[in-house]
Amino acid sequence: MTCYIRHLKGLMEKIALPDTKGSRKLLDKAIREVLGYSSREECPLVWQELKRWLKEPELENELILKLKQKLEG
Repeated sequence: MTCYIRHLKGLMEKIALPDTKGSRKLLDKAIREVLGYSSREECPLVWQELKRWLKEPELENELILKLKQKLEG
């Protein structure tokens, strides 16, 4: 599992995703797709970009919408 998932409980609540091992894997995959990273990218690189998105309300809202679309579709 990636290094940043443990920090995303609040995000998981916002997208109504249960905190299970399977859903954490799905969330990691969706985050990487939304941010444009492959599954081979190093965790710290993805986490650095994700933190930037989470700090800005407009980007966070966009991220939430895109993650909901990916996880529901």
